[in-house]
Amino acid sequence: MALFELELDYVNNVDGDFKVALIVRNLSEVTLQDFVFAVDLPREMHSATGATFISQAGSHCRFTRDEPVYPGEQWRFELHGKTARMFNVLEMPIGGYIRQGEQTFDVPRVAHNLTQESAQKDPVNDLVVELAEAQVGIVPAPKSVALQSGTFTLPVAWLVQEKNQATNWLEQYFDVHVSSEPNIVFVRDESLADEAYVLNIDASLVTVSAGSPAGELYALVSLAQLAQQSETLACQTITDAPRFGYRGQMLDCSRHFHGVDTIKKLLEQMTWLKLNRFHWHLTDDEGWRLEIDAYPQLTDIGAWRGEDEVLESQFNSGHKRYGGYFTKDDVREVLAFAAERNIMVIPEIDIPGHARALIKSLPDLLVEPDDTSDYVSIQQYRDNTLNPALPATYDVLETIFDEVAELFPGPFIHIGADEVAPGVWEKSPACLAMAKEKGLDSVRDLQGVLLHHLQAHLRKQGKQLVGWEEAIEGDKLDKDATLCSWRGVEAGIKAANKGYFAIMCPAQYTYFDLAWSNDIDEFGVLWAGYLNLKTCYDYEPISGELTAEGAARIRGVQSQLWCEGVENGDQIDYLLFPRLLAQAETAWSHSKDWDDFRARLPYQLDRLEAQNVKYRPSFS
Repeated sequence: MALFELELDYVNNVDGDFKVALIVRNLSEVTLQDFVFAVDLPREMHSATGATFISQAGSHCRFTRDEPVYPGEQWRFELHGKTARMFNVLEMPIGGYIRQGEQTFDVPRVAHNLTQESAQKDPVNDLVVELAEAQVGIVPAPKSVALQSGTFTLPVAWLVQEKNQATNWLEQYFDVHVSSEPNIVFVRDESLADEAYVLNIDASLVTVSAGSPAGELYALVSLAQLAQQSETLACQTITDAPRFGYRGQMLDCSRHFHGVDTIKKLLEQMTWLKLNRFHWHLTDDEGWRLEIDAYPQLTDIGAWRGEDEVLESQFNSGHKRYGGYFTKDDVREVLAFAAERNIMVIPEIDIPGHARALIKSLPDLLVEPDDTSDYVSIQQYRDNTLNPALPATYDVLETIFDEVAELFPGPFIHIGADEVAPGVWEKSPACLAMAKEKGLDSVRDLQGVLLHHLQAHLRKQGKQLVGWEEAIEGDKLDKDATLCSWRGVEAGIKAANKGYFAIMCPAQYTYFDLAWSNDIDEFGVLWAGYLNLKTCYDYEPISGELTAEGAARIRGVQSQLWCEGVENGDQIDYLLFPRLLAQAETAWSHSKDWDDFRARLPYQLDRLEAQNVKYRPSFS
């Protein structure tokens, strides 16, 4: 039994005038006096009644009161914020604890009065996917399938003339042996594009024609899907090639640390779906997750949260030391695993905003003492943005990106550039002087100065800059930059039409941290709406006012999983699957058919279950 409990009373759950009462019950024999009550709440709170508001950093709020809280008593106080209402259970205050002297007590949330009606309108009921009679088929759907007469009976073992990258992958799931009488043969066809393949299945032999190891791998992925669905396959010729060259999935490992085994499990599922880009979000306000030799403080300090750490608890991480990071050997292990599966890993070091873990790790270098700028980021931070007028900012970032460029072999490095709060740098003497020197209209334009500098620096390392859509602001970047359009489809269209490369990842269709429905008990967030399977499947990335030249600058599509509320692998599975199957078909397939997809889905769910993927069991 807990010694303390937290109950929530939503006094006024409305936009712009949000009020919630927190009721802390003392069920212990301890008298609380000279104590701090901490709780994580993802809204900016402006005032408290019945408590002394000590501080708020991100979601982490701290309170106290002068009067003791005696055993058997309860302490009720109200919080007020000019903020959005709370939509569901995931957004409620959580991770509460009391610190009194050297003692710390957990305060679990046990009750609330949030109802569907008080949070939003009734939950939608259009999420039920009536699965059609199961049909043998591949996800994502191939470009063409030509059925022929006859059948192929699966052999006890696959026999190959010699093993290669593709057969090494296949060997994880089937017996594969070298033989002079193979039942799978490979033909190198240089006329086929990099990831294209032709898979011919006749009565006694499977022939894989491809122009590259990637094409061979994807041919065997298709074969493996068919082989797991039926012991007898129709003779057929599958001719296949991707619609987009960039087919991505992003995972946030900063808000909650997800280790190597979780990353590998995701990469393996990406392989089954012919996704080829893993965007690895390694740094943010809440944690720095990458070993940097030049600055061990980044992982000694910036990788950890807790009551006795520099970074406070966030998102239910509690008072104990919480976090983790990837060593360079961990990264090399992930890179090797990904390369075997034709997956390019794109690291993200998020700057100049979302940089609190970096700044708190190196304050002597990255803080201007005379900067009195007043700002609040969208995640309730007042100290999370790098100063682009400090020489040390450039020195630190160049050193970090040099190590990142050396570690990651791919051509892309993502630099973030999103959600820099209004008000930053406005009262920084260094920024005001730099803006004046450069003849800029606003200190805000210094972000473009910093990004352009980094773009040139990365280019010397043979890397191309990728950023979120805000990186284009100020038009300081050269046109070899790639912009990730996340707030909607318009930014990607605009960037592509202006000559930038674009990756389409609008939140309304590709943010898999969104809840499946707007039911208050559904796991996920609702800031951009909810995302059911049909909505996800129907997304069309080439749309709107794209010019022909602009369409050619669309690299592809990517889905995102932000992890503010995602603490473990099972939750990752729940949010990703089976929506990731729908996204994969958008990225790969040249045409889509919802009814056909529904018929192919049952066998895919069987595969996910066999591979211990904890997908959402129903879609209602």
